[in-house]
Amino acid sequence: MITFTKIAKPTLLIITLIVSNLAIANPLDDEKLAPVKFHGKWGYINQAGQEVIPFQYENALYFHNGIAPIKLHGKYGFINAKGEEIIIPRYDDIWYFKEGFAKVKFHKKWGFIDQQGNEVIKPKYDDVWSFNNGLAEVKFEIIPPKYDFVSDIYNGVVVVELNKKYGFIDKLGNEIVAPKYNDVWYFNKEGIAKVLLK
Repeated sequence: MITFTKIAKPTLLIITLIVSNLAIANPLDDEKLAPVKFHGKWGYINQAGQEVIPFQYENALYFHNGIAPIKLHGKYGFINAKGEEIIIPRYDDIWYFKEGFAKVKFHKKWGFIDQQGNEVIKPKYDDVWSFNNGLAEVKFEIIPPKYDFVSDIYNGVVVVELNKKYGFIDKLGNEIVAPKYNDVWYFNKEGIAKVLLK
């Protein structure tokens, strides 16, 4: 969710810009434009306090690498420093680009777009985290709800419980060891797991 806060004490550079019904979202960014709320709409001003991008948005964030997320007609997209829509507002939520991809939410599902607006990973996940070193963590339901308990993945294996008995499945939900033990411990580096059977 993109949220906005008002600066409690504006910097000297923009203190002269404070008038009634005007809120500064962030100090001036790397594009030398500041998102500002005026009469209920967001736009952008330059260092001289001049309107550069009209006050027309429901939300607006600061520029980063030449683009800024905005909300228009209830949907999020990106604009450049000239106010041109480079990614049309069509998403329910949107985050900044990291490693060339931005996470986007569409119809309650998350995916990723590239800087041209192409959906490189279609919104189909319950949640996603930004790319880091070429990888992104995603959350989605892969295990049918047939177990009473499902642990986190550890070394590619998941502990499951069914009717107070424990076993193992792999990260794709395939059963490795049927739930038949009173207790189990994760597999060690040698591929051996301690189990308790009463």
